[in-house]
Parts: sequence; C-alpha cells; structure tokens
Amino acid sequence: MATYSKLFIVQFGASKTGLTGTVGFALYNADNTLNTARTTAGITERGSGTGQYAATVTVPSAFQGEIRWDTGGASPIYASEEINHTVDAQEAADILLARPMTTAEATADDHSLCYVVLVCSEMSLNPSTGALTVKKSDGSTTFASKTATTTSGTSPITGMA
Repeated sequence: MATYSKLFIVQFGASKTGLTGTVGFALYNADNTLNTARTTAGITERGSGTGQYAATVTVPSAFQGEIRWDTGGASPIYASEEINHTVDAQEAADILLARPMTTAEATADDHSLCYVVLVCSEMSLNPSTGALTVKKSDGSTTFASKTATTTSGTSPITGMA
C-alpha cells in the first residue's frame, strides 16, 4: 500500500507545555475504527512553553479519516484534524505506471490498457493465417487471440522490434 508523509501540528495551549513523551496521536478511519495505534514517538513541542506539538506522520494513500491527538495522563484533552487525502493526477499516474502488468492480467479484457501494453511487448502475428496472439507478461500464457485481416495491395506486418 502506498503512503505519504505529512507534518501535523496540534495546539493544546501553554497550560499543556512540557508533555513531550506524553502527548500522543492515533489515526482513525472515517467510520471511527482505529487505523493506526496511538503513539508518542516522533512528537515534539514546537518551542519551549508553547503547548504546540508536531509530528511527521506516515498516512496511507487516499486515507479518509482523522488524526486524533491527546495529552495523555488521567484526564486527557483531545483534539482532532480531518484527513481526506485525494489522489491528484500526478500521483494517480505514478501509481498506475508503476503497477506491474501481472496485477491486471487476471481481470483485464482485450479492450483494456493492459491489452495495449501487452500487444506492444508480447505479441506475435502469423502472416499466413492472420493469427494474432498476445501473451501475458510471462511470455508463454495466452492473454488474447484475434484474427488480423489484410487489404490487397498493402504490405502485411512482418514483425515488430
């Protein structure tokens, strides 16, 4: 699962200063179920006596939920911030282009982007029968077969380098 890191800051106020090692946070999904257990690791007070704490948090991509802070102790104070990460076009393209073909081959059909990629790398054409065979990325399992037709007076495709 892809992740990203983000700096989160919480303001508990000057009356809650000096609580590094006690202040903690947890990530909760939008349905209020726990996603990431409470931790105090990596949390620092931002300036002496401020009561403002921060941590760089690793969040699952496309996470929908909240970061829930607390001051710890017997009577903790809570604060939360909504996290609704949406994947932008650049991130979506990076995820798509980095995805191996083997993850899509089992469910993709012959009218998919997976087919186009496989045609470019794993295709063979028998010019005498017109049989076009597209193999999966393992190079031996057939992904799709089609029949190529020719038009008289044109040159047939004889190969691909």
